Amino acid sequence: MQYEVTQLTESVFKFSLFVEQVGLSFNQFLVMSDGLGVLIETGHRQYFPLLRPKIEEICPISNISKIFVPHFEGDEMGALGEFIAINKSIQVYATPLCSFSLGDLFDITVNKAQDKQVIKHGKLKLRAIHVPQVHQWDAMVVLEETTHTLFSSDMFIQLGDGNGFAEHNIKTEMETAIRKTGYLPSVEYFRKALLKLENEKIEILAPMHGRSINEDIDGYLSFLKQLDF
Repeated sequence: MQYEVTQLTESVFKFSLFVEQVGLSFNQFLVMSDGLGVLIETGHRQYFPLLRPKIEEICPISNISKIFVPHFEGDEMGALGEFIAINKSIQVYATPLCSFSLGDLFDITVNKAQDKQVIKHGKLKLRAIHVPQVHQWDAMVVLEETTHTLFSSDMFIQLGDGNGFAEHNIKTEMETAIRKTGYLPSVEYFRKALLKLENEKIEILAPMHGRSINEDIDGYLSFLKQLDF
């Protein structure tokens, strides 16, 4: 078992680990600007020894300035302590609800990312978009406004190996993931989140599970919005 690395844009790198035991890929993302990195999602603590050398081929942990945690769950924040142990200057961002839990567990101060707040990273701009009750009550997604990449956490996920970009239409794979796993606790809130994203300029969907998508973004939004489940 090993991480596969895909460069999504000049500044965005994807690290994908397929875990056969659960039939899912777990993706983390590194956003680079001026030699410094922002990490979106930490991955599980147990897989940190696999992830670290792949990240450090691109950016030393000591040069990671920020970590975004989309919600409180092992695959999103499990290895946060490992990163902080190496680089205590890392600034952590999460929703206010998630920040409270992270601060308690890791004994750190967490930046409370407000809805629509923009956090600058060199030439890049990362905007927090709150999507409560989409899989978890404390959830957010992150839009990088320069590359128009949406780090969508548990929205737009697919089962199976998620290395690289999708090479064909995978709308039905997304529907299968929703129906098979039941991971969305509220259809109402899921549709509200999709409506919220409709007004954004998105050129790449980068979910935590599954392949990234760089075409027909509006089509995916419309398809999921009309599903009845």
